[in-house]
Amino acid sequence: MHRKPYFITSVVVLVLLAPTLIFGIRGFSFKKGVIPLTVMDASKYARDISQVNVLLNTPFTILRTMGKNKGFKEFKFTTEDYITQNIKPIKQYHRNITKQPNIVVIILEGMGAEYFGVMNQNTHIPNYRTHTPFLDSLAQQGFYFTNIYANSVHSIEGISAVTAGMPTFQTAWVRSGYAQRKVSSLPEIARSLGYQTLFAHGATNGSMNFDGYTHQIGYETYLGRTEFNDERYYNGSWGIDDEPFLQYFAKNINQMKRPFLATVFTLSSHGPYKVPEPLNKRFNTGDMPMHNVVEYADYSIGKFFDTVKKEDWYTNTIFAIIPDHTTEDYYDYYKQKIAHHRLPIILFSPNKALIPQGSSDVLGQQIDIFPTLVDLMGYQKPFRLGRSLLANKADETPRAFVTNTQFYQLIQGNFIYVLDLQGEVVGVYAKDDLNLTHNLKDQIAHNEEMKKGIADLRAFMQDFMNRIINDKLQ
Repeated sequence: MHRKPYFITSVVVLVLLAPTLIFGIRGFSFKKGVIPLTVMDASKYARDISQVNVLLNTPFTILRTMGKNKGFKEFKFTTEDYITQNIKPIKQYHRNITKQPNIVVIILEGMGAEYFGVMNQNTHIPNYRTHTPFLDSLAQQGFYFTNIYANSVHSIEGISAVTAGMPTFQTAWVRSGYAQRKVSSLPEIARSLGYQTLFAHGATNGSMNFDGYTHQIGYETYLGRTEFNDERYYNGSWGIDDEPFLQYFAKNINQMKRPFLATVFTLSSHGPYKVPEPLNKRFNTGDMPMHNVVEYADYSIGKFFDTVKKEDWYTNTIFAIIPDHTTEDYYDYYKQKIAHHRLPIILFSPNKALIPQGSSDVLGQQIDIFPTLVDLMGYQKPFRLGRSLLANKADETPRAFVTNTQFYQLIQGNFIYVLDLQGEVVGVYAKDDLNLTHNLKDQIAHNEEMKKGIADLRAFMQDFMNRIINDKLQ
């Protein structure tokens, strides 16, 4: 007869506790882009990644990683000798440098090859119009690559591809339960060489967990909307407009000790594609809204260079410019399945001894920017994945793994290879069949190059999954 008061008390307690539990899991924030707490958030409060597991409790870790490791499985396609000889997952370069260069990495939000004039000199698109006049001019003063493909489809995946050489397949490593493990990274290697490191992104702190991720892989300082601390320039959606935030980034670079690695991720070319006043009257002639914000971002980067070229550190600095992923396509050429993922890499330095003038159509991929910059810093110890686009090592095969959550896709040599998630052949296509129209699968038995391409893709799948699952990413 006392059960009714007990039932009422239980309901009241549940009602009171539910919001606390929900807010606790979310990290007390419903701001746009801010995701619920993850295991990676612990890295923001640890002095070193080795302390992260101490900060995590078992029930929370189980709940947050449950079901997140889908797509990670060990394969047994080939031998370790084959992987070592043909995939060469461990890289080592021996560039001799007289003075360590500063490195500035500018990661462009959603700006694929379609928007760049220098990337479309041979696409023969009727009535083509560039939306990046400043970056086109910068590329022509530096060294740019025209045959690079994305290893990501979302921003956090693009950030991990650029800063840690981690491609995304069915499931992104950075979103998985393996993400709290130590990984070789650009900032970690830079710090081992005496570099000071900084990552900046104008979004609300906590957005997409960029702050937690960048701290975990070795960036010492994170600058976001909170640190910027001037809401006059908040765009009402994601964060601070590019022009003022890039000026803030420049100001903070001036306070860094040399040499430094400073990375910034732009924001304004993210939806809802809003150009701030009064520049919205200048950038309003695009064929779609994305064109207008790309032109504004390009303008903002030009203003950033106007500022930093006056600084004493400028002449000993290498600037690397690369998008996080591609987004909307306007021209039919870029609506093709493979062409959609093409993006630029631009390297520039006012010191031509650091970066010569020129361009290359050598095949490459987003994760290659990590070993390229490590090579340019003069790092001579072994590390893993990707290849330096400037090393010109004859024993390293140019290739690109093109992200698709349903398939493994590889461009290598004369062909594009598509395997299902178990490693079975779905198709083989000519390298210029960018919409995967004419399947050449029936020619495999009589084509040695095709056989090797399939074997190489399977070997990479095996090695990559083994390294993630068995904690061999260092």
